[in-house]
Amino acid sequence: LASQVLQTIHILLQATPTDSTLFCDLTAGFYLNDVASSKLAFISNDDLLPLWVTVIKDIVMKLNEDNMMLFYNPKSITPFPLFSETIKFYHHPVDQVRTHVQALSLDLFMKLRSQEMWGEPLFEFVLVS
Repeated sequence: LASQVLQTIHILLQATPTDSTLFCDLTAGFYLNDVASSKLAFISNDDLLPLWVTVIKDIVMKLNEDNMMLFYNPKSITPFPLFSETIKFYHHPVDQVRTHVQALSLDLFMKLRSQEMWGEPLFEFVLVS
């Protein structure tokens, strides 16, 4: 069931432009953060982790300076799960997973590199993590 949900989210993200109402609905309630921080059974299902990383990559590709703060919830246990949950797999034994995690980290840093973002709490959180 988890893989079907992730596949559906992947298809939705691929077909949804960032300026659409559907994308606003997906980000408004931190739903995509819940997907990123969900505890899935990666050990018992080998195909689930690469699919989860692909969904996270889809979300990160949609990020820009205008919508990045929609993914930062300072009141949550994991305020920015797109980074904090993904970075846990930085030293994963599978090359494909490690490569995706490194690319996602670099992409997030590239999007946070503008000086306007340096004063944001999100930037401080990513640096501390």
